[in-house]
Amino acid sequence: MQIIRINRALAPCAALLALHAPATAAPNPSLHIAAEVSQHGAQSGITNTSFTAWLPPKTGFAGLNGALSLTGNSPAFSEALVLLGTTPDDRAACTRRNATTSPAVPPVSRLWAGILKSNETATVTLPVAFTLPHAVSAQAAGACLVTVISAGYPYLDRAAARYTRTTAHLNIVLAPIQNATAQIIAIGLGGEFRIAAHPGTTLATYVGMRANQNLTLDAIATATSAAPVTGAPAARNWTQAPTEDWRANTDFVYIPAPICAAAHFDTQPGNKILSILRMPKPAPLQIPPGAVPLAHTALPSHATVSIQRTAFNQFAPAPPKGFTGTLSPGDCLVAYDSATSANGTATLDVENQSTVYLRKEAK
Repeated sequence: MQIIRINRALAPCAALLALHAPATAAPNPSLHIAAEVSQHGAQSGITNTSFTAWLPPKTGFAGLNGALSLTGNSPAFSEALVLLGTTPDDRAACTRRNATTSPAVPPVSRLWAGILKSNETATVTLPVAFTLPHAVSAQAAGACLVTVISAGYPYLDRAAARYTRTTAHLNIVLAPIQNATAQIIAIGLGGEFRIAAHPGTTLATYVGMRANQNLTLDAIATATSAAPVTGAPAARNWTQAPTEDWRANTDFVYIPAPICAAAHFDTQPGNKILSILRMPKPAPLQIPPGAVPLAHTALPSHATVSIQRTAFNQFAPAPPKGFTGTLSPGDCLVAYDSATSANGTATLDVENQSTVYLRKEAK
């Protein structure tokens, strides 16, 4: 049976005109992205589709508002990742990339991401709204803005086709970049984890970063989702779906250098700016004493109902008590993802697709 995939992308020219309007025009010009991926008629599985638009010269990514949605035709587990970023493509190559598919999520310089999960046929949605204190600069000559939709059913059914419809309606706030004195670095801190939720016991994973030079933390745009996995083959080892309450949490914390060093986090090779800390295997972890809470996202749910959240936490110019707002060499920023249940063991798919915005001052 042939797969029919419907891809739609729209970036209205009217949105770009505001960039060249007089000073009395709207103070926050924006670029509207409307992207849709619909799969019909076959065992489609997860697909990765890229939609592109052109960011004008000397502009930066300054914020986002809009919503994502996911609808499936089966009450089995489905998911959708929407990733926003840029590539070094010139304008012609950027146009050729529009509405193309790839076997894997293509590499981009990250700007933001959102994640949805579902165990039903009703539409699930995820709103997003934030403005950055400092814009992420694009290339001086302009940049290729890519919206990647990676969506579908990870587990298929030979007896019936499973397919999804994913939409992203996003207004990207743009800001002029003139003689930038700092570099804004957007990095993803998170991942997708299989966590067994037990009553009375909390298992957690962590992913984070250790600063290798002074970095100012501007903001964290959290995007998290969790769900049991229904409709999976028995060989995939997802336990029976929960029938009572369960909860997943994501906690971002600042950890001063001496405490971070004493915690002996698993560290991956880094660069002059930062090193990545990561332990994807769940364990009964404790946040180190002396860590400063920065952002908490609770994902409470019941039985097989999925849950998703976005939030925005800004730290410039007013960081919380115990944190100056700057990560000095050796300081760490860590995200803990955890889960627990009210009764019985429930294996959950917990995903954290949060984006951290760091500011590196020019020398």
